[in-house]
Amino acid sequence: MVARPAPYADAPQLPLDFGEPQPVELVSETTIIDFQQATEQLTRRRAAEEREIYDVAASVPQAGMETIQPASDLTVLDRNVIVLARAIEKHQQHGFEKTLGHVKAEKILHIVEAHSAVDLGRSPTRMAAGPADFDHLLAVAAYGKKLGAFQDVRRSGDRKAYQFVSLPGLVQTASRMEEAFGPHAARIDDLIERFVGLDTDETEIVATLYAAWNDLLAAGEEVTEERLFKEFYAWDESKRRFQPGGLRQMKAWMESWGIVPTGKARRTPPRGTE
Repeated sequence: MVARPAPYADAPQLPLDFGEPQPVELVSETTIIDFQQATEQLTRRRAAEEREIYDVAASVPQAGMETIQPASDLTVLDRNVIVLARAIEKHQQHGFEKTLGHVKAEKILHIVEAHSAVDLGRSPTRMAAGPADFDHLLAVAAYGKKLGAFQDVRRSGDRKAYQFVSLPGLVQTASRMEEAFGPHAARIDDLIERFVGLDTDETEIVATLYAAWNDLLAAGEEVTEERLFKEFYAWDESKRRFQPGGLRQMKAWMESWGIVPTGKARRTPPRGTE
């Protein structure tokens, strides 16, 4: 559990002991991603065409998703780097930089894109840790390092866990929010701020609830709490580790900040069906 300094002392602590454990009928192996190896492979494959890929992505309408018009000619890759740089800056300002790894960063990008209706060029699918496009995140990390804004480094003692750290260009990159998003910058900045005080599990719950809720609405369903939680637990077997009390608390947190989907964001299909 993360200790929360002011002004985040009242941020919700995930009650992992609330309610009864959810029964697990099937046990599946969790795929562990070696991000270092994936980064190297991605860099070799995309080094010469990285910018072209994302320039094209910015110009292609995404089916089933309403987006606002970009405020500038910045590519989607540039906009991703600016959002992540701002998130890193905010986490450092409040002493939460150690909570910002690959999973939390990816979930923040998902909520910013889905809830703020800005196109960040992601193609999220239903992965174990929630909605994710990790190829995209690795490209963002590589480009952020290239620009001298930030980089992802392995956490000491855990070769699978990463943390984002600042480089000399972080502040300058983070200051480009208005350039990237125009009149929507302040709203996106506030949305990023909401996630600073959450830990990785809490962020995973919020992003998964949001994506599941959005997809149910997009399918024309009436979304009750019971139906939403059923969809959450059906997402992946690993979600059974979260108790209903924890989901209920984070759903209330979402509603208190107005982070509630409308069904107009891009849907999140299962892996292999996109």
